[in-house]
Formats: sequence, structure tokens, C-alpha cells
Amino acid sequence: MTPALRIEALHKSFPLPRSLRAVLRAPLRRESRVALDGCTLTIARGEKVALIGPNGAGKTTLARVVCGTALRDSGVALLDELDVAELAAHAHVALARPDDPALHPRLTAIEALRFHARLYGLATVTLERALAPSLEALDAHDLLRRRVATLSAGEKAKISLCKALLGQPSLLILDELSRVLDPKMAERVRALLDARCAQVGLAVLLITHDLDEARRCHRVLVMAQGRVIATGNWSEVRAAAHALFGLTDTD
Repeated sequence: MTPALRIEALHKSFPLPRSLRAVLRAPLRRESRVALDGCTLTIARGEKVALIGPNGAGKTTLARVVCGTALRDSGVALLDELDVAELAAHAHVALARPDDPALHPRLTAIEALRFHARLYGLATVTLERALAPSLEALDAHDLLRRRVATLSAGEKAKISLCKALLGQPSLLILDELSRVLDPKMAERVRALLDARCAQVGLAVLLITHDLDEARRCHRVLVMAQGRVIATGNWSEVRAAAHALFGLTDTD
């Protein structure tokens, strides 16, 4: 089966800021920070994969490259066999996060969702039909008329997830969504994603520090210093994950 996402030998660096004095003394010198250093991974359709690693491992940079908001320096990055840098690939991926900048604080939740529905070319009737399963699964109907600025982090996360699923992406990236969800809502989100994976072959990349959430996924990717250092189910990567975070086997 062709994977939904295929990343091979991905490299990305960011220039380091320099003081005016340093620029004047050596104007041609360039210093950079390596964020991705030969990162390689695949995610199959219908697979829910957790991406774990310490702060600065490159997880968010990887998400930005896949979403097309950051350009890679080199390597292969294909989403449904489309280069992630191509505009056509952007419709195949969606990102949900608690502090979603796409949800304008002055809009109500339904206004924000309608705006994004227009970007996907959805009519009002189609929007209602597309939203219904997510709203029901997340118990989010009562949030629609409230302004985004009044929503809690967990409530914003629910609306962000509803928005992300509107365009029926083939890959859904959740960036630290679980950290703002209570146990009951985390279970609802888990059930919704599992159903989408099974029914429509949605591929999910779950970026998290929650190891309990990671062990519930089909597969876990352990990332450090810009590359994936271990991959497999939780039992197969547990030792690498515990060593990376300085945990014992009893944790």
C-alpha cells in the first residue's frame, strides 16, 4: 500500500540571529541551527502514529514542513505522492492544535468554521453535514455560538479538530492536543480518530509528550536531534523512549 506520508532524509536548518556588531565584523558568515537532520519516516493510510521526543527534537518543524508552512533544505517529503511544497498537497493535510492561530478570537466558533469551509469550497448545507459527526463525537454543539476568545484551551482544541476534519484530509496532524483535554474528552477524541482511521483510512500523526497516549497508537516514532531514532509499537520502542527521557522501566 502506498503510504499517505513518506519522508526520506529530510534536512531543515534555521539561520541564527546575529548582533549588528557580529554582522559588521563578518558580514558573510552564516550560522544556523539544524532542526531536521536526515529525518526518515512513513505513515500508512488508516494508521495512527505517535511522535514523541524532547523539546527541540524537531517535531514541530517536521509538522510545519509537511503542512507546507516551512520549506525543507533537502530530502523527500511526499503526501499522497505529491510533494508537500506543492499547493495541491495542502488540501491533503490538516493540523489541529490548542492554540490554533486560524481561529480568530473575535469570531464565534461557527463563524470561524464557516470561513474555513469557504476555503474548502463547502456550501452551508455541506458544512452542516460535514460538521455533524465531529460535533456529536466531541459534544461541541454548545460551543458554536460562543466567541473563540471566551473558549478554554480544551474547548478551542475541540473546535480546531472540527475545523481540521472539514476538508476530509488524508493526513491529520495533532500538535500537543492531548495536553489540554480532560480524560473524558481525550477518550472521545481517541474514539473519533480511531473511527476515522478504520472507516475512511485517515492517517494520523499525533505529536505528544504523553507517553500513555502514545502507547495507545498503532506505532510510535521516537525523535531526537532532528531524526527518528526508533520506530515500532510501544513495547518495541519503550526502552529507547525511557532512555531518551531519563525514565526507568517502572515509570
